[in-house]
Amino acid sequence: MSDGFSVEVGTLRALSGQLTSIGERVSGAQDGLDGLGDGQTGDGELSSAVHHFRDKWEYSLKKIGETAQAVAEKATAAADGYEQTDLAVADAAAGRT
Repeated sequence: MSDGFSVEVGTLRALSGQLTSIGERVSGAQDGLDGLGDGQTGDGELSSAVHHFRDKWEYSLKKIGETAQAVAEKATAAADGYEQTDLAVADAAAGRT
């Protein structure tokens, strides 16, 4: 069993990119739903179902998009921190301070 841990900075950065993409897609979907007006989704049951979906999911989609973006920013910051720490340790070990 190891006493430490390792972090794959590239994987952390890839996760950040994926989360950013998720946030953008969810926000885009929300924008599309927000842009729907009466008559754009047809009449009757389909229109009613689309507007019901939009009303029920508006808050949740907004929060999912915001949270994905916030976590992406934190993942990028963590990757930056690990990378800077690795460079500082390497420099110290090589006598470059």
